[in-house]
Amino acid sequence: MVESEQPMPIEDTPTADVEMGEEVAADAGAGEEETGMTELEPEQPKLMLFADLIKSSIIEVVGSGESKTTYSAHEAVIVKSPEFASRLRALRLEVYVRQNSMRSFARTDLRQPRQITFPDCDIDAMGSVIEYLYTGEYFPKKTSSARDVPLEKDPHQPVPGDDGAGLLDHARVCTLAERLGLPELKSLAHSKIHRTASTAKGELAYARFVYKESNPDDQTIRKPVAAF
Repeated sequence: MVESEQPMPIEDTPTADVEMGEEVAADAGAGEEETGMTELEPEQPKLMLFADLIKSSIIEVVGSGESKTTYSAHEAVIVKSPEFASRLRALRLEVYVRQNSMRSFARTDLRQPRQITFPDCDIDAMGSVIEYLYTGEYFPKKTSSARDVPLEKDPHQPVPGDDGAGLLDHARVCTLAERLGLPELKSLAHSKIHRTASTAKGELAYARFVYKESNPDDQTIRKPVAAF
């Protein structure tokens, strides 16, 4: 007699097997939570609009002597120079001290433009510096990025002179930029020296100025003098 075949019992599928993928994913997620850190976005620099610049306080940059000239500039513009920024901080401190220690200090003085004095500064070079701080360039401007292309025409110097005026203008801007902590302006002025036509006597006058006024360690401006 043939025994009837008994059906094989089917084991219930373990719940753990079904949920394995979910557990692995959960474990992976937990690991990320434990070890991963939320990536911080870099802080974006504050956008300074032109309108913001011209709303800032007016600062007077003053020379001295017979050729004394006053340049009025916006504070938010000239503080790009570390030297200007340092002097403005000193002015604020001075005003604060005077306000708190002198009863006779007139309140109207506070409404007057603050002044930064450069008694030993070439006034034309300072004008070029302020022009650069506003526009990123100064006259005469480059007409091309090529090294041998001359600058735009300067009606004040139609032809190269023996006094080296064209070379000296850029040399003065270069040394003043160094003093004011503006390396990009210094580089710009230095590049213009090599694009300025001059005579042998003019180049000699330029060389004398460089060795008299520049820092002895400043090879950027001193070394090329030997090429003349």
